[in-house]
Amino acid sequence: MQPPSRYWGDISQVRPEILEAISVINFDSLCDIVSKLRKKPCKVNRSKCTYGGVNILFELEFDDLFWIARIRRPDESYPADGTDLILESEVATMRFLRDNTSIPVPAIYSFDSHFGASNDVGMPYILMEAMSGKRLYGGGRADFIPDPYKRKVYRQIGDFILQLYNLPFAEIGMLFFDDNSASGVRIAEIHDQNHRIPPYGPFTDSLQFYQTRCKLLSEYYHSKQSGQGLPSISSSIMDDEMPVALEALVDKRTVKGPFHLAHPDFQINNFLFDDEYTITALVDWSGCQTLPLESFARHPAKIIPDPDEFLDFWGDLLSPEMRHQWTMRRDMFLELIQERVGSTSELYEMMLSRRAYFANCLDFDGILGIRRWLPRKHFERFVEDLKGMECATGRER
Repeated sequence: MQPPSRYWGDISQVRPEILEAISVINFDSLCDIVSKLRKKPCKVNRSKCTYGGVNILFELEFDDLFWIARIRRPDESYPADGTDLILESEVATMRFLRDNTSIPVPAIYSFDSHFGASNDVGMPYILMEAMSGKRLYGGGRADFIPDPYKRKVYRQIGDFILQLYNLPFAEIGMLFFDDNSASGVRIAEIHDQNHRIPPYGPFTDSLQFYQTRCKLLSEYYHSKQSGQGLPSISSSIMDDEMPVALEALVDKRTVKGPFHLAHPDFQINNFLFDDEYTITALVDWSGCQTLPLESFARHPAKIIPDPDEFLDFWGDLLSPEMRHQWTMRRDMFLELIQERVGSTSELYEMMLSRRAYFANCLDFDGILGIRRWLPRKHFERFVEDLKGMECATGRER
């Protein structure tokens, strides 16, 4: 196996705040822990790293293979001591996935979820398998998958989605270890990985989940505005309108579940590929939770395009020809899903529905911490269409 760091940047090129975060890491202790665990000498490659908003990754080299050390970046919102429950949930989730699916998720060899002096490395960390493959890079309109490989990649993604869909849960929440459970996990409260709101849940009702999360986030944003309230955006559904909007968003047929594990940042950056476009890994499960079908039934961003009506964001940057190509890509993916589950499947229907797009807008904020609103024009049209459908069929949807 080639060293994972061949795709990483040189440490001399990272931003100052990353260098500051790296200075907290006790590399000698890290190497001692790893060497004792595997009973082999270990060397930490300190010349290269890769990082995201929450973690820094370093390569651990043995004489026969590589591991990855994934270490929390310091943040003023972290406690001085205590436990990183989001990391504990991530480990439980990844081990559950390896035991119950064939989704390529790294093996976890060890972890320490503690903040403070009891953690010899300096910050919470996970020691995991180094997965082969590379990330695909490009601009915002990049078509990352060459045409000859599209069906192959879309089938793999569809298979991952269906495997998760076929592992239903009775509650909305985060997974944690539970030795008394047959599955080895339990559903418990949700912890905001952006440390904005207190833990909440678990839930057995989709509407209650969405309304609770929106209420807590609205209170947080209002408090950050020092009581002045949030700016009004006429093109978006605002916080005071959300309770009513959410009643339309939630499909009453699946409001009580079942619920499904959904990757928290389901997009191109978290996939690894080999040279033949086999997906070798789906990484970064931090913040993962079980979610309603509206939030689960989504495609991976920057691989499968949004429905055509939601592409106006790109404006003149998206030529008519490119827009047509994007629509064909989405249709190809939905066709492959339909082949597997049938046209009457609740999953397939939700993927066709605008509900999945709107739920994803809310999840950007609720899970990833990226503030987004429901687009007013599209949502009001959706509500009107929904009323027309209910009148025509005589039932609520």
